[in-house]
Amino acid sequence: MGTLYGADLPAVVDQAIFELQTKARSRHGSYLHHCRRICSEVDQENTGYLSREQVDNVLSYWGTFLAKLKFEAILKYCTVEGRGFDYNKFLNTLIPKLNPRCQRVVDAAWKVAAGESESVPLEDLARRFSPMGHSGYVLGKIPGERVQHEFFEGLIHLRLGSDEPVVKDDFVAYYTEKRLDCLDDDAFAKLVEAQWKVEDLEAEPTLRQFRELVTKIKQKARLKNEGVKDEVSLKAHFLQVANEKGEVPRDQFAGLLRGMGVDVRDADADALFRYFDKNKSDSVSAADLGKYLATFEMEAPTEAILSKTVVPARILPTSTWAP
Repeated sequence: MGTLYGADLPAVVDQAIFELQTKARSRHGSYLHHCRRICSEVDQENTGYLSREQVDNVLSYWGTFLAKLKFEAILKYCTVEGRGFDYNKFLNTLIPKLNPRCQRVVDAAWKVAAGESESVPLEDLARRFSPMGHSGYVLGKIPGERVQHEFFEGLIHLRLGSDEPVVKDDFVAYYTEKRLDCLDDDAFAKLVEAQWKVEDLEAEPTLRQFRELVTKIKQKARLKNEGVKDEVSLKAHFLQVANEKGEVPRDQFAGLLRGMGVDVRDADADALFRYFDKNKSDSVSAADLGKYLATFEMEAPTEAILSKTVVPARILPTSTWAP
């Protein structure tokens, strides 16, 4: 992407983002909400862009100071020529996407929270939220109503004051920020499970499940059992999301399959990917994926492939829910 003061821009951006995330983890969860709110307030005309001076002011208001090299790198990375600093891109970079395991827990929690509805009134969502994941409540130091109010206010801040019904994207965005407050994936999963009464079960994919999924992929790719030609065809599909090294990241595999028209659960896609990921690097080259799928042998995996399958413990109607 070019250089800046002799440094590789992506590396400097990564360093700056890591520094900002580290500071975010040391503060309350509203820290990132606060930055989002400040950007919105500075951008009085709601353009989505800020000037260089405004970016400097935002970071100052936010209580964050970066070395000049890192500041310039972030500025260049998020600036759109002729428009300015895209602060939504900055915030989305600052708050990374959930990995597959965490995403499955949040998906299951939304199922508990919303049932079959596409949106939930904010007040209803706050009432369904359980304070059990909050240590202060568990220790008897904070009343449940206060914990629920904090959840309510957190969603309000995230959505810049909007009190419209909450959709799944809002819910996922809230927990994406909350992940930064947790030490690891296990701590995050336990928090979400406690707040929404979600059960976390271990399941081992069977040979039949692997075979069925591979068959679906081949059918959607319209393969004709032609060996090398099949490999080339599959490689072309996988190159759509491959990185600059020609590798497919683990967290994009399920989405790619769905983009091909394959109806697949995240857990099953993730298990199949890990089976193909021989060196456990969380990425597999597009060429290798094409080869593995085209020549998939119908025999049991040689190693245990455990997949986290998260399911809602129960879905309670609004009228009967009680904290």
